Amino acid sequence: MTILIIIISILLILLGFIGIIIPILPGSLIVFLGILLFGLYSGSIAISTLIILGIIIVALSIINYAIGLWRIKKLGATRTGVWGGVIGIVAGLVFSPFGFVSIFICPILGTIIGEIIGGKKLLASAKISLGHLLGYFIALILEFTLASYMIYIFIITLL
Repeated sequence: MTILIIIISILLILLGFIGIIIPILPGSLIVFLGILLFGLYSGSIAISTLIILGIIIVALSIINYAIGLWRIKKLGATRTGVWGGVIGIVAGLVFSPFGFVSIFICPILGTIIGEIIGGKKLLASAKISLGHLLGYFIALILEFTLASYMIYIFIITLL
């Protein structure tokens, strides 16, 4: 049973890392679920550590959401522009033969197209697009850092 729990935990962690890159999945939360499953089953991660990690994940999610909304509103983005950026990120990862290069190009194009559909001019759309991309990468770095720390805890307790 222990091997099965470890395998499920590792699969959740891997899925969580995919979720950090693809904004449709809650990456840090899925990584946390893998750590939580392992920690509760094995008893090798202190409950206080799990609670603190859970609080940090909730706080990070709220901060990312609030900062994202604030930045988007400050830049004057439309709803179609935001959705264009999200669709661009997903399309860049899933459909592009260029791999990680598409993470830079597709969200920019998606946001610009979305903003133009939403009634913005090209220059304003490009400005909003770059702001959307910058916000995405800031969130990516924060989530990656938190997930890396949780994986560090997992590996240390596994060994």
